[in-house]
Amino acid sequence: MRIPAFSFRPSVSEAIDTTFYVLPHGLSHQCFATAELIDGIQQVLDGNLGAAGGEERAVLVKRYLTGQEGALACERMMDVLQEITEKRPDLPAPPLSQRLSGILMAQSRVLIKRVKSYFPGSHAPQEFHRHRYPGITVEELRRRIRRFQAILGDETPISAEAITPQIFSVRPTD
Repeated sequence: MRIPAFSFRPSVSEAIDTTFYVLPHGLSHQCFATAELIDGIQQVLDGNLGAAGGEERAVLVKRYLTGQEGALACERMMDVLQEITEKRPDLPAPPLSQRLSGILMAQSRVLIKRVKSYFPGSHAPQEFHRHRYPGITVEELRRRIRRFQAILGDETPISAEAITPQIFSVRPTD
């Protein structure tokens, strides 16, 4: 990411260093003593040391981190999803009895979970969900979308509409 990083290794273990820590060690300036780490950080602060470079690091990045060029990951995922939907034959809708049964089962599950959340010792009380998913206004979501588009240079008109306080429909407008 072209940002100076350090891998502090006061002890070395080949079994660990060559497996789990291949990327952190391989893409960082490696320091084996505290003084070496402090000196490296000071060099970065003084502007004398940048990100670790070299051919070995470039090869490591190329091997482990795909998508460095071309479309963004989200664009690639959307292409795959679009391809799936275009190639899939139109499936007939399930019979009305199956649809009604599915709706009833889903609503029953929601009701049971909601009731359970009010009992003491609940796995996921309402306060927890409000903390975990604080919500966002549709205007704030639109502002963030515009910000991402400005960063990406994307001028595609996009609409965002609230379905529930935590679920939105975001799509290009025609």
